[in-house]
Formats: sequence, C-alpha cells, structure tokens
Amino acid sequence: MKVIVRVGGSVVGSPLNASMINRYVTLLKDLRNQGHEVAAVVGGGSLAREFIKVAAYLGLEEERRDWAAIHVSRLFAQLFVLGLGDAGCGTVPVSLDEAEACLKKGKVVVLGGLRPGMTTDTVAALIGERVKADLLVKGSNVDGIYTKDPRKYSDAKKLDKLRFEELAHLFDSG
Repeated sequence: MKVIVRVGGSVVGSPLNASMINRYVTLLKDLRNQGHEVAAVVGGGSLAREFIKVAAYLGLEEERRDWAAIHVSRLFAQLFVLGLGDAGCGTVPVSLDEAEACLKKGKVVVLGGLRPGMTTDTVAALIGERVKADLLVKGSNVDGIYTKDPRKYSDAKKLDKLRFEELAHLFDSG
C-alpha cells in the first residue's frame, strides 16, 4: 500500500514538539517496516507564518515571503529525515521527481513545501496523485479537508471524501 502522511506544522511545530516529531518518525518507520511505501509532507506551522510576517515587514513581495515559509517547512522535514536515519532518503526532496525516485528505492520520503503559491496540503495531494497512493492521512489542528480555510471563511464546507485528483484540483483552484 502506498501511504501519504500529511503532518501539519501546527501539530509538530507550534510550538516545537520533539516528542510529537519522534512519534511521527516512529510511525513512518513502522509503516515502512510493514511493507508500505511511505511519503510524508510536513508544514511549517506558526513559525512559517512568523517568517512570512517578517518578510512582509521587510517589504518582500509575496513570492519571496512564500519562499521563507517553504524553507521553514523544509527545516521541519529535515528533522524527520534525520530521525529516520537509513529508513529515509537522507535529504528533503525539492521536487516531485526527486520524491518519486526516493520512493522507488524503498525509502521513506519527507517533503516540505515545493514552490510559492502552493500549500503543503497541495504537495501531499500532488505526490499522492503522482505515485498513485492508496491513502492520504492528514494530521492537523483542523478536523478535515475544507473547500476553504474554515478559520477564515464561514462558508467553508467540509469534504468527507475525495479522490486525489479532486483534491489536487481543489487546491489549484483556490
């Protein structure tokens, strides 16, 4: 079974939670040891949002603010990679091609953000679609997938079930 685990930065990094990171690393190793192909995507949480605020204060345009957040998510992903040791790829992939190549080697892949304007939820959907994953599990401080951010939009609707193709389209259209 191919499994994608989306780990919200709010879960492991808001505030930084070493115990929770360790629990996720152990879960990823266990899934691999059970014979599953495993990829994880880690967000940047409140630290990424703080970096975005600082970048905005510095007068940086949106794309450069996004890059600040992407680097934070990749830093969290690197902690996972280090914790995985030989079970992981050894580095944080910066493209879907790199992630797919690592999976083909039987290693656990851990990604952060990939490019400006793309959330880590989108990254999880795209890697899931790319590798034809059987399951995407999202660990977050939000109780599901919504059409919009439910903390910002009162008309956000919770989606109980989606195919990977539909999820990727939802994020691309948002």
